Amino acid sequence: MQAPRDCRSSSHTRGEARCSRSLSRGSQSVHPHSLQCTAVNTAIGRSSSAEIRAGPAAWYGKDLSQRPEEWSYQLSEAEVEELDHALALIHPLNATEEQLLNGEGILEITPQNFSLPTLGPKLRQLREQIVNGRGFHVIKGVPVWRYSKWQCAAAFYGLGCYLGDAVSQNATGHLLGHVKDTGGDPSKP
Repeated sequence: MQAPRDCRSSSHTRGEARCSRSLSRGSQSVHPHSLQCTAVNTAIGRSSSAEIRAGPAAWYGKDLSQRPEEWSYQLSEAEVEELDHALALIHPLNATEEQLLNGEGILEITPQNFSLPTLGPKLRQLREQIVNGRGFHVIKGVPVWRYSKWQCAAAFYGLGCYLGDAVSQNATGHLLGHVKDTGGDPSKP
């Protein structure tokens, strides 16, 4: 799962945002508080630069902006209910609030224990488009406004399990990163 560029360590500052938590298991880490669920750009298949210039991964944003139906997927109400059900089943029932805030149980999520019988096959189709097509897909309609921080992280990680294998995104070993608009000026890094 692709981590944001500004998640380079378990403690970083960008603008006014500060993130100092990460969940680790051996060399694997995960930020426990993903507030946005976004599409994942998996780096499973690598193409040569010549293939990219000529293949489906060769695109310009201005062209794609005219055809959002080709690169975005809106979850149906039934798929959101399925996601809600998967989250309810995976939630660590006896976990303390502190354990939940630290991401307890996130790294144990798999397609086998995060069952999405209808949405799972669709996500696998999207994976094929990500790996062998344009390299990304946006998934819309995840109700992050009604999920806890733990549920957001679990939903993102659970959906990602259908799109590819979690791999470390940085030297610290983060598998899942927190993305937040801090209002900073991108021209002044």
